[in-house]
Amino acid sequence: MAKAMIVTVGGSQNPIIHSLNEQNPEYVIFFASQETHSQIVQIYDQLKAKPKIIEQIISPNAEDLISCYRTLSEELPKVLARNKLEWHELTVDYTGGTKTMSAAIVLATIDKSSSYSYVGGKERNKQGMGVVINGKETTLYLTNPWDELGVAERVKVNTLFNTARYTTAIEVIGQLKAKVSKSQQPFYEMFEDIIRGYDLWDKFQHNKAREHLYKGLEKLKLYTIGERRFEGLLHHIQKDAEFLRKIVEDQNEKRKLMVLDLIANAKRRAELENKYDDAVARLYRALEKVSQVRLEEGFGIRTSDVDPKKLPETIRDEFEKKYKSPDRKIRIPLEVGYKLLKEMGDFTGTRFFERYDEIRKLLNIRNNSILAHGDSPVDQTTYQQMLSLIMDFYQVKESELPVFPDLRL
Repeated sequence: MAKAMIVTVGGSQNPIIHSLNEQNPEYVIFFASQETHSQIVQIYDQLKAKPKIIEQIISPNAEDLISCYRTLSEELPKVLARNKLEWHELTVDYTGGTKTMSAAIVLATIDKSSSYSYVGGKERNKQGMGVVINGKETTLYLTNPWDELGVAERVKVNTLFNTARYTTAIEVIGQLKAKVSKSQQPFYEMFEDIIRGYDLWDKFQHNKAREHLYKGLEKLKLYTIGERRFEGLLHHIQKDAEFLRKIVEDQNEKRKLMVLDLIANAKRRAELENKYDDAVARLYRALEKVSQVRLEEGFGIRTSDVDPKKLPETIRDEFEKKYKSPDRKIRIPLEVGYKLLKEMGDFTGTRFFERYDEIRKLLNIRNNSILAHGDSPVDQTTYQQMLSLIMDFYQVKESELPVFPDLRL
């Protein structure tokens, strides 16, 4: 039973009458040509149950694919809106009309409709090569082509996710979820949660990211029981979920993991998107974070609100004069943080100034970049130099960095 149907009208009326009588729609839209639109009244008279509403879309040229497609694309949405019908309520019957009209109606509805029908039959005239014999019609249904057509869209989701375009990947998978059958929707909901989790993580929204990633992970565990090809992905996401859990729950681990997260984020910007300015900005923040972690963990000093009582007497007055802000808080920038660490005998501060010339050169390039204080773009070489410096300076191993999975839906 269809709520609404659009049917192509051709030379033979019987298949159309058979399809409409069998599906008994409340709304019927006839797609006819200049030559066949006069048949609509005859078809209507032979229907067992009369439709509530009859609409017509007339093609100016039944043999011109572009003309038929354009007419449908322009008129069909108006007809549906006028009758307060949704696309998913529409069944498309492409039996009648010219081959061109049938091709056009499928092309014009395939992105939105979820149900198709075609009237065929085993017994035809002209030694089985002609039209179906009256009374021998059989209606064939394709309830949802997107259960199969979704393959190409899933490939698109893979490409988007694997090139760090997470928000767009969510949009595509959401559109695909709305098109497929209800039985397939849980599969797409699962990956919608997983991708949203990584999208939020990429934006440093760790609490929300963890919520969505865990939700998707629990579904994936159940799905993997019967689908072993996702076992590798399951193990990868479990590892990532644990990294997120520590950032959210473990305050002792959080500060160190945030540095690793910043470096990993910078690598995605550079290596997946070729955004070297963005990458260097994150690496700069990672270098700043290293000093903040050392000061807070080792000496209880917060760079955004330094307690002067915790400063060595030799530099206390200098810091209060130079770095006290209008709100009476002492705030210190990156380089001063390392200077403070050196004064307090921390090896991180000492190592920073041992490599000061190299670090200063790279920081100057960053400061002159378009995302900092200048107009000069950062190139790949500068990014790689700064990445290597920070990995070595913070003694980070590649294996310690969180890596988003290579998605293969």
